[in-house]
Amino acid sequence: MSINKAKISVDLNRRLGVISPNLYGCTWDWRDSVRGDSVHGGMWVGDDDTIPHIDGFHQGVIAALKELSLPVIQFFPQSPFYNWEDGVGPREKRPRLLLPWGRVRGHEPVEISNDVGTDEFIRFCRLLGAEPLLDTNENDPLGSKNWVEYCNYDGGTKYARLRAEHGHPEPYKVKYWHVYAWGDMEPDAHARDFRKFAAAARLIDPSIEMIGSAVGGSKWVKAFFETLDRAFTPVMGGISLVDHMAYMHYFGVLMKDVDFTDDDYYRLLRNTEGLDDRLREYDATLRFYSQGRQPWAHNWLQEPYSKQAPQASEMKIVISEWAVNWASRICTMRDAIAAAGILDTYHRWADRIHMALSYNLTGGQALVQTHADKVWVTPTYHLFNMYKPHRNNEAVEIEMECESIEVGQGEGNSDFFGSLSVARDQPLSCLTSSASVNAAGSEVILSVTNRHLTDEIEAQIALEGANKPVSGTLTLLAAKEIRDYNDGENPDRVRPQTEDFEPQDCRFSLNFPPHSITVIRLNI
Repeated sequence: MSINKAKISVDLNRRLGVISPNLYGCTWDWRDSVRGDSVHGGMWVGDDDTIPHIDGFHQGVIAALKELSLPVIQFFPQSPFYNWEDGVGPREKRPRLLLPWGRVRGHEPVEISNDVGTDEFIRFCRLLGAEPLLDTNENDPLGSKNWVEYCNYDGGTKYARLRAEHGHPEPYKVKYWHVYAWGDMEPDAHARDFRKFAAAARLIDPSIEMIGSAVGGSKWVKAFFETLDRAFTPVMGGISLVDHMAYMHYFGVLMKDVDFTDDDYYRLLRNTEGLDDRLREYDATLRFYSQGRQPWAHNWLQEPYSKQAPQASEMKIVISEWAVNWASRICTMRDAIAAAGILDTYHRWADRIHMALSYNLTGGQALVQTHADKVWVTPTYHLFNMYKPHRNNEAVEIEMECESIEVGQGEGNSDFFGSLSVARDQPLSCLTSSASVNAAGSEVILSVTNRHLTDEIEAQIALEGANKPVSGTLTLLAAKEIRDYNDGENPDRVRPQTEDFEPQDCRFSLNFPPHSITVIRLNI
């Protein structure tokens, strides 16, 4: 094994913004979660008393996910095919949902159950202490408006009474609503449908936050905003309706779960290297269209409603879907390594990214998986748990010098979907990292990932602007092979190890094993 050298300088005086807990949100895609429709069995077991459950949800899954303190979970009901009214009421009377997405890949359409609808999903979020986020159907703005009434209105209307009849008299007060746009939708058409829904939904509940879709890149977003702002009363139906814009990042669409080559691994990492450039473009677009933006219904709403509405500010970025490998059913150490670099980048953009939602809980960028009564967590789950201390901290600047990996140049964007192409010929850094400091300035968190498959890296680390560390811990997530994963028979094959770590000074040396993730917590 070779040992490469590196330098990492953490500057506590250069602050980048507070890392929102919302960067660690997830997506519920119930194609993978409903019992009988899932490769692994799923989180929903319904009335099956052979498996311990809480209100139909697998008890082991609830226990595992509670440990992560997930801040927000998106209900991803497969717009434009989903009708929310098919997912409420007695489950035995709910129709099955037809999903024809498979035709894109030459497969037959599938039918899936509506057992988990609005009420069940919100119950799931409440069990975990997470904020629900609902994806609306862009093809049915009126029906989506009724969904807001069902969830948030306190009164005697048709849909408020329907919610009460289903056993939920108190409004759910769902805060986040995303108007999903399918990829081939024209921006002007989406803008008109967005306005129809958002203007009515805001009048029903002025406190909600609206998330628009940015499926087609900056040119598409520009056309969306310009159409939106041609409303007859812009303050009611224009850009003021939009609080955030949603983008998606998929870095390996159909890569093999386990039987990938070393070149495949490095190619996947290279796919993530253009992320900063994409975020810069998103940021410039949203800053431009945020200029002169007024509060929604400015000077129209009377007290107390005017104070309930979100106040005007620069629109922020929401990553509504991201995954290392969109089609994964087995999640390996590779997925955690790549995800660490993505989260490190999101940390550096903490002042502009409002939320990021990994896809999803049981498949894709899975956190937890099941088979019958067995539950196990993935390497990515461990990554999320290790990165928890960064939440609500302020990200700080890092300067890094390390070796580069030359493998895979010229092949970086062949599997990328959902955003702009990457800069394929740039060197691939062996290390990724991010750092943060808590509000009191008494603890520094440093995350370092060694992406090299075979080489250990010895790094000289400097904490600039910090007091001498007095104590700390070091948590290491590593595996014998990059293709290692956890399953029902070996649930702890990949798991982190934590030990005390007490450097003698603000400058110290650490060795990072090949394909490993390290999180250092230092009290200063």
